Amino acid sequence: MNDYKKYSIEDYLKDEMFIRSVLSPTPETKRYWDALIDAGALDIYTYTDAVLALTGWKNSAPAAGREDLEATWRRIEASAAEADTAPAEASSRKDIALWKSVRTVLEAAAAALSLFLLLPQQENRAPKEIRVDPGFVLVTQAQESDNVVIVSDRQEIELEGSKPDVNYNPQGQLKVDGNVRETKKDTVPQIEMPALPEVELNRIIVPYGKMASLTLSDGSTLKINAGTTVRYPKTFSGDTRMIEVDGEIFADVAHDGRPFVVRSKDFDVRVTGTQFNLSSYSTDDYSQVVLVKGGVTVSLEGSEVALTPSQAFEKRPEGTSVLLVDTDLYTSWTQGVYKFENEPLENVLVRLARFYNVSLVLPESKSGVICYGSLELRDDLSTLLTGLMQIASFNFVIRDGAHVIQWGNKKK
Repeated sequence: MNDYKKYSIEDYLKDEMFIRSVLSPTPETKRYWDALIDAGALDIYTYTDAVLALTGWKNSAPAAGREDLEATWRRIEASAAEADTAPAEASSRKDIALWKSVRTVLEAAAAALSLFLLLPQQENRAPKEIRVDPGFVLVTQAQESDNVVIVSDRQEIELEGSKPDVNYNPQGQLKVDGNVRETKKDTVPQIEMPALPEVELNRIIVPYGKMASLTLSDGSTLKINAGTTVRYPKTFSGDTRMIEVDGEIFADVAHDGRPFVVRSKDFDVRVTGTQFNLSSYSTDDYSQVVLVKGGVTVSLEGSEVALTPSQAFEKRPEGTSVLLVDTDLYTSWTQGVYKFENEPLENVLVRLARFYNVSLVLPESKSGVICYGSLELRDDLSTLLTGLMQIASFNFVIRDGAHVIQWGNKKK
């Protein structure tokens, strides 16, 4: 038997038995590793770190080198190919089933490792940050409706569905895909934003747990994230196109010769035709714009900053900064996917809780776990957390309506 007490993380990631047990566990493999743990035949912390590394999560301990992982991947692929030529003398259906099972697991392991290997180290790039201190408590934001709502001076329309698509033609006529129903105007909260020129404005209010698409009359398109309100005219008049945003949008601005200005609580973003992501929630102490394509100018407090693609402008209480970023980390939400790289586990949990608008209570200590990977924002939060618990060292309980997180018994 292998001497697992001497195993490093790298050794575990070269061990096909370990890989098979993690990626496709069975009652037998669970009993096998539980027995080793109970007998003290391995270092539980190194074993746990290896599990996190294999599944796309890793803590502050050194993970396997890229060359070692690539060599393991090649060996797994070779083993999967050998499974196609399983011995003809296999004496029972159980043996044949085992060969098939091994091949399936090896293929899954190869796929998992390929995803892990495709996460390059982004030197000189800033991770997507959020302020989360030990003992952080996230409180549910009040909202009047769980559906997307469009508000005009004459009517209100409530849109059913998780991602409604709203379109205005050049004449300002509204078209909505999906089921709609009118609601009472006094049920929609008023959002205090800087005044726009005297034009008739509509609002689209996207609650937590939902997203929406909006095509403006000039052909510009907005992807609108959860917990966001956008104010906009039915048609643009004058020399400048202008909208207001409280929350997060991804904008693909149509070029028509007129500047397009997005106002937020902290700054204005001025463009002519470009793609960018803006995050500026009134409940946050920071605002941020990330440029994907084209060019934008950020204006605040009498100064201007011009951005080039893959740059982000941030305003925080301690000041402003321009960073080089991986734009995919900031825009993947538009596809219903949350991607994270070099993010502490607690940050991931807070972002998920904010998206689903649930209360969250974190422990009075840091998790010590750094996360790389992605999640599809399709299931409810409890389902996502239950899945994450299988690969990260934490538990949760729902107490008084809040998700209370507990870190696992893991050495810090």
